[in-house]
Amino acid sequence: MSLCTEPARTATLDLLERAGEHGCTVSFDPNTRPDLWPDDTVLIETLERAIELADVVKTDQEDLSVLIDAADEDAIADAVLDMGPHTVLLTRGGEGAMARATADAPWGPAEAAFGGYDVDVVETTGAGDAFVAGTIAALGLQHVGLAEALQYASAVGGLATTATGAIGGLPTAADVETLVAGGGRGE
Repeated sequence: MSLCTEPARTATLDLLERAGEHGCTVSFDPNTRPDLWPDDTVLIETLERAIELADVVKTDQEDLSVLIDAADEDAIADAVLDMGPHTVLLTRGGEGAMARATADAPWGPAEAAFGGYDVDVVETTGAGDAFVAGTIAALGLQHVGLAEALQYASAVGGLATTATGAIGGLPTAADVETLVAGGGRGE
């Protein structure tokens, strides 16, 4: 949301650039809401720049539809990786997610897909943010591979939908481990 208006857009892009220059891993979730942008040109230019500065991009087909004209998630993943990040995560809502990483990724080149978990959905607000938090925890703190990180992130995102509000459904690590141990729909 900070990219939609000035001066926050310029400040955020500057921060992303400086973070990368200092060796920080930059993750980016476009969470595109075209109606909040002044026009499509600014939206497209900003998305391109933010993706270029990111190491990891979490998105879905809808968020990048203004930028990438493709319905095939393999084509979307390739297009995002061609813009500079080393890892892309494409979420599919209740149908799970897929991920692809290049040889530049700290976890090495990989491709993974996971079908998600069966949970009782109450509200989806915050599920994408929870998925990103799960990804960061799995890759950055637990140091697991991309396939395991996708399962963990899918569990965090799925559990986040089981209560009302963006905060109410955030699971504990124990809740996530229990769901992961029970198995998901896989792929």
